[in-house]
Amino acid sequence: EPLSVAFHPSGFHLVIGFPDKLRFFNILMDDLRPVRDFPLRNVREVRFSNGGNLFAAAQNSLIHVFETFTCKPRPDMMLKCHSS
Repeated sequence: EPLSVAFHPSGFHLVIGFPDKLRFFNILMDDLRPVRDFPLRNVREVRFSNGGNLFAAAQNSLIHVFETFTCKPRPDMMLKCHSS
């Protein structure tokens, strides 16, 4: 069961957060083709950037940022939330 979903601004890509992983798909005419799985559990929020070149996934107190077309993580852009 999906926890979060985000469509790329072009409409050709999709990111879905599941309880056990984050999945990146290409959208075809009548199918979804898996491109990459990420070992991120319980991602409750995913979003593409306005231009679509990046996407972010929120997992607990971390926000992971990835390049859309290479699916490479951007550790220089990882954000950690603080607790009060």
